[in-house]
Amino acid sequence: MKELVVFEFQNHRLRVIEHNGEPWFIANEVCKALAISNPRDALTRVSSHQKDDVAIADAIGRMQKTNIVSEGGLYKLVFQSRKPEAQAFTDKVVDEILPAIRKTGSYSIQQPTQEQIFTKDVQSRCIRNEKLLPSNYWCVVTEMWREAWTLEAFQKELKPSSLPDGSCGTKWRNHLKGIEHPLLSKSYQEYLHIPNNKSRFKVWIYPDELLLEFRGWLRVEYAEYYMHEYSPSRLIGAKQIDAPKRKRLS
Repeated sequence: MKELVVFEFQNHRLRVIEHNGEPWFIANEVCKALAISNPRDALTRVSSHQKDDVAIADAIGRMQKTNIVSEGGLYKLVFQSRKPEAQAFTDKVVDEILPAIRKTGSYSIQQPTQEQIFTKDVQSRCIRNEKLLPSNYWCVVTEMWREAWTLEAFQKELKPSSLPDGSCGTKWRNHLKGIEHPLLSKSYQEYLHIPNNKSRFKVWIYPDELLLEFRGWLRVEYAEYYMHEYSPSRLIGAKQIDAPKRKRLS
């Protein structure tokens, strides 16, 4: 089984996989694109031979049981949609996606040009910031650069113009506030480097007790946001590589 296609329909990302030699669709993604609010109920109206569940890697690499539908099952989902654009969705699949797959085994979509933004200067800035941190504290930017080594997609989060508490830092702090985390009171602001390495900027830093929780949040909640809301193209085809070990520098 392999992923044949990633295509978009009105800002919805949909995948087509090869299953038993034929293209099958991720049922939840189809339902979301068609504004079907209850995928489980919708699937009860799909014949057993037109649906299956298989293990597919999610946004952070975990294998998850996922419902898929064949071409025939796809049409049964379309028929259940009240969305006016359902016919446009069908036309795109029938006239464009499936013919391309059957002709070439793939579907060509224009991908953004890969930028060389995770530069040595960016990495150097993150390392300098790590050296400025007090013992037993960390900040989002020093952990994000480590994550960028692990998952190639996050390299685009750390570009030369990025501020230390950008999108990820803001969402992490809002997450802690939202759940009224007891360790939030131990965080405080420290002056770290802004992108040009010449000046410093007030950045929130956190005690080591929050580090494991942050890494879990980053790879689950933030990765989901990143994939579905922020920039889906950054996660498509992202590679995982060995990350540098964290050193505590006082």
